[in-house]
Amino acid sequence: DNQTILDPFAGSGATLLASAIISPSVQTVGVEIATDEVVSRDDIRQDFVSRNLSQPTALLAGDAMDAAVRDKARKSTGGEAFDVILTDPPYGLREAFPGAEGVYDGSAALLELIDAMGQDRREGTPLLKRGGRLVAFYPCRQGQSIIELLPSQERLERAGLQLQDTREQRLNSGQG
Repeated sequence: DNQTILDPFAGSGATLLASAIISPSVQTVGVEIATDEVVSRDDIRQDFVSRNLSQPTALLAGDAMDAAVRDKARKSTGGEAFDVILTDPPYGLREAFPGAEGVYDGSAALLELIDAMGQDRREGTPLLKRGGRLVAFYPCRQGQSIIELLPSQERLERAGLQLQDTREQRLNSGQG
């Protein structure tokens, strides 16, 4: 089956690459705010070619919090909502780069994504299909619990999301 996967914080494309390795027929789309000087979309595509994998349907330069960028992402796979949103939002540990307006913190990035999904849903252009999955990797620092870091139930409901499962993996001591 021809599933579609969006990574709204694509970075180097690792989640898209993993998706293509696991499911060769998947259509992947990545959105990355960093410029080509920081994250080379050509290098990402070459990474797929060198592994003989299907290249991403689109690697978009822009901010996934921008409705026009999300619309472009949907249009790149036929205008429909995605089956899966798989992402590893920036943690705010090493994401400072020239031209960035501040440094994203993982919680802010994930909350903004969920709010954007709610906005799209209210406008009749959902980013995620009904029954689809949002899978987000999120860092837990020493002394934190994943439960205290999650968005509120109200926020999830506005986006049409329901929490299914959580797993904790602590950051190593060198990262927080």
